Amino acid sequence: MTLTTTTTLSKAPRAIALAAATAAFGLFATAPVIAQTTTPAPEAVETDFSDAKLDAFVTALQDVDAVRQTYIPQIEATGDPEEQQDLVDEANTAITDTIEGTPDISVDEYVTIAQLAQQDPELNQRIVDRVELAN
Repeated sequence: MTLTTTTTLSKAPRAIALAAATAAFGLFATAPVIAQTTTPAPEAVETDFSDAKLDAFVTALQDVDAVRQTYIPQIEATGDPEEQQDLVDEANTAITDTIEGTPDISVDEYVTIAQLAQQDPELNQRIVDRVELAN
């Protein structure tokens, strides 16, 4: 299983990898509905994350998935682009709040881990293993 980051929002730039990370771990089958662009991972970033940090990441990842599960049907159900954008903005705020409410990880750390896991198969596998254990 390979992590792919794809999501970036102008109003919530730090929430870029949230939905994509959830999708990458196969926690849901719905395609991302949020405006998509790729953001490069930061350079010269620590990639040897502690088990505790990855556990916090997985906890946040699963909570983010719950938020996405709430918003995706609403976003898909509306045909009004303006209403869709409002729901996307609301969802991203909820996702950011969810991560900020997760102990031992910040939004920046979450995004960094998700981005680096896209490039580092070993890191990606450590995350996948934790997701599988948590389910």
